[in-house]
Amino acid sequence: MERGSFLETWRSLPDSNEVQKDFPGLAISSAEATLDRLAASNMFFIAKRKHANQDVFYFSAKIPRGVPFLIELTTVIGNPGLKCAIKTPSPEMAPLFFEAVENLLKP
Repeated sequence: MERGSFLETWRSLPDSNEVQKDFPGLAISSAEATLDRLAASNMFFIAKRKHANQDVFYFSAKIPRGVPFLIELTTVIGNPGLKCAIKTPSPEMAPLFFEAVENLLKP
């Protein structure tokens, strides 16, 4: 999914399909290593931007039944604390998705 279609899809889903979770104990020490780890689990990097002192990463993923997930990770590289927001047509899948993200990003 390219950046333009990611943004179109994110905007097309209602706000009620967005779910957020904070992971206060997780830290990303290397953006490159994290991108590689997530790509190995079929989470595809779309874009990165700076927001104040934070780095915001955008990814897309699909679970086995073909349900798309649009993912936004916000963090300060090297500091504990990660915020994950997802938008998906199946928000009831969010707890399983967050558990997978936490396991992927644990040191």
